[in-house]
Amino acid sequence: MSKILQVITIFLILNLLPGCINKSNLVEAESKATDETSAQIKIHYAKGFRAYYFEGGKFVEVLHPKTGEVLDQIVLIGSESAVVPDSLKAIKSVKISLNTIASQSTTHVSFLDRIEVLDKLKAIGFAELVRNENARKLIDSKKMANLSEGQQMNKEILIDLRPELFFMYPFDQQSVEQIKMHVKTMLTTEYLETSPLAKAEWIKFFALFFNREEMANQLFDQIVNNYEKLVVFNKTNRSYFMNLPYNGIWDFPPANSYSVQLMSDAGMNYIFQQVEHDANLAKTTEEVIDQCIDTDFWIIIAQRNVGFGVQDLINENYFYKEFRAVKLGNVVMCNTTVSDYFGDALLEPDKLLSDLTQVIYGTKDSTEYFYRLK
Repeated sequence: MSKILQVITIFLILNLLPGCINKSNLVEAESKATDETSAQIKIHYAKGFRAYYFEGGKFVEVLHPKTGEVLDQIVLIGSESAVVPDSLKAIKSVKISLNTIASQSTTHVSFLDRIEVLDKLKAIGFAELVRNENARKLIDSKKMANLSEGQQMNKEILIDLRPELFFMYPFDQQSVEQIKMHVKTMLTTEYLETSPLAKAEWIKFFALFFNREEMANQLFDQIVNNYEKLVVFNKTNRSYFMNLPYNGIWDFPPANSYSVQLMSDAGMNYIFQQVEHDANLAKTTEEVIDQCIDTDFWIIIAQRNVGFGVQDLINENYFYKEFRAVKLGNVVMCNTTVSDYFGDALLEPDKLLSDLTQVIYGTKDSTEYFYRLK
């Protein structure tokens, strides 16, 4: 892309920024930064973050991927000679590269591991759920603290640790504000991305904080290359529904969601393909029986005992044996007890898609992430 076209593109994007930011000032800074030889990121799939470069630093924004609302901003100072544009001087900042960070979410572990900065992660929420091998070693040796007690986060542990930056979700605004009084925070929204490649591209987001852009670009380009070779463009007649009920209610992902995009890329037809929504689709058992009993496949992503099989499924509800998918032996499961679907798999969408297609099309009955219930 020519420098003129680059500047024009950035100018158009910056028209979406809050009015307090001087757009011409930042565009000029970005233009100067393009002369630098250090690696920079370009975002192709993710909608939840964007980054701009200026001489000696970066400006990063986090957005709601579905609405485009700006949720958080931060300035990353990369050198003592950084020339921060006047319009950014009032925004919170940290110096690169960070030495101590913490995270609310186990899903961030794999991103940090892939760009080789996992040793900087000093605390993680719900550490008992982490399955990444490198992180488990740090947790077991007490080099990575657990921020959670039961279902709650222990703010005192975080405040005592005082990491340079705490990555967290915008779930509970009251908690966000309380933590911000003691620790610099950065909101993340990768969980709202609607495709496997969009979620995986968040490796570039974390790379920004450690000057690991070149590594992140290479890793992500390889993921995209592998994934696109596996996509089934000609949809089959294989229909499917998903998951299991909780307290009598089935929460189905909407059509515009990560898991449905993965299944679609495997050539499957979702029973609720026409229903896009910002939240899960709640269905009663009666509705599921009425709408899904004749569906070809049942895809389950859930936490169950090791070795969970078709009889275990039927034991949960005797009526399950009436589903066409059960009668055909077409129940495909990802058991999150043994498969790191919510962790390492986020950066292995190509492996996920490969495993899924092999099980669906019968070339294998069992893979790392998916297996056919027997």
